[in-house]
Amino acid sequence: MLTRATLEDGDGETLHVGSVHLDNKGPRARLEGARVARDRLAALDGPVVLAGDCNATPDSDPYEALTETFADAMAVAEYGHHGPTKTMHRFTGDPTDRIDYVFVRDCDVRLSATLTDRTDEGSYPSDHFPVAADVVPR
Repeated sequence: MLTRATLEDGDGETLHVGSVHLDNKGPRARLEGARVARDRLAALDGPVVLAGDCNATPDSDPYEALTETFADAMAVAEYGHHGPTKTMHRFTGDPTDRIDYVFVRDCDVRLSATLTDRTDEGSYPSDHFPVAADVVPR
């Protein structure tokens, strides 16, 4: 599933932002979903940020399909990455796989991060750690 919005500042500059959640069971559906997201966002003019749960590791076909057009924010962050690189932890706090990403096109990335915060009660709000990036459109 892909959701997107186009944001515009007061000077008429735009930033396209997409959120993706790729299939978690079928490898072919996951790859086709990555291709659809890539192609729809690649058709837009201007800077793009795509983030979400890709259910795919960095050595997978869906990741490769997305990085044909977009840069992995973690890989290009000027000041590096903060926190663990893996994101899927199944509510344990001990991540086993990297399947959540921020991808960019025509943007500079200052910092990438995986957030490991807990609720006030000490539990994790999700079975994935959230990912974030400080992004500046070019």
